Amino acid sequence: MSRCVYIAGTADTKGHELSYVRDLVAAERFVAQIVDLSTLPHAIPVDIAAADVARHHPGGLPSYRRSWFGRPCNGGCV
Repeated sequence: MSRCVYIAGTADTKGHELSYVRDLVAAERFVAQIVDLSTLPHAIPVDIAAADVARHHPGGLPSYRRSWFGRPCNGGCV
């Protein structure tokens, strides 16, 4: 059975660091996946997108978007 290491962080600001850690983990022969927790758009490749994480909010993705600072996001949030 292969073991998986989930590397969670904000790819919008720390994408290169997340990729670096993923590469270190993969070099040790673990399956490594980056889980994005960003609230801003970015071009860093990730394995699990922030929108996928947000969909697991108890009220769903729309509720998650409204929960930021108590008001709707204007395109910046997931």
